[in-house]
Amino acid sequence: MNRFFDLCREFQDYGSSGKGAALELPVLPQELRFYFREMESYNNWDIPFCHGKYIFVYMLSGNRTVNIGDCSFFLEKGDVILIPPFARHVFCGEKLPFQSLMAAFTLPEKDERLQFICKRKFHFRRHELKNLEMAAKCFHRWKHGELFAGEEAVCYFALLLRQLQNMVL
Repeated sequence: MNRFFDLCREFQDYGSSGKGAALELPVLPQELRFYFREMESYNNWDIPFCHGKYIFVYMLSGNRTVNIGDCSFFLEKGDVILIPPFARHVFCGEKLPFQSLMAAFTLPEKDERLQFICKRKFHFRRHELKNLEMAAKCFHRWKHGELFAGEEAVCYFALLLRQLQNMVL
């Protein structure tokens, strides 16, 4: 995990109880899984899901609708949404071509700040997008046999989660 501490240097220091600066490390996600969704390979269209993981959705192209509970969100290219654990959700709408990068993950404890941004549509800035791209690339390398790349994927995704937690919506 040495790479993790190198990555954590990207975080800004902030005041802690007026006694100097402190560095808060990100919470490491557990059971992180990345996957791509395309209309052609998405066979479970209009089937509701509900499980104990966060579902992160980043639209690469096209558009689609996601219903979370009683709310509907229309996602277009570049849109990001985070679905909280145990939320009933379904991807639906017209069967138009789309492509999205998704991740399913759990956290070791409840995170109030991450819960705050759930079920809101937002866009990434360049630095956030860079961390997502790096996490996805590392995860791909891990799937092809590079053991330490999986650790890096978790680290980059942890950085991304910290950036999301500090987002003001």
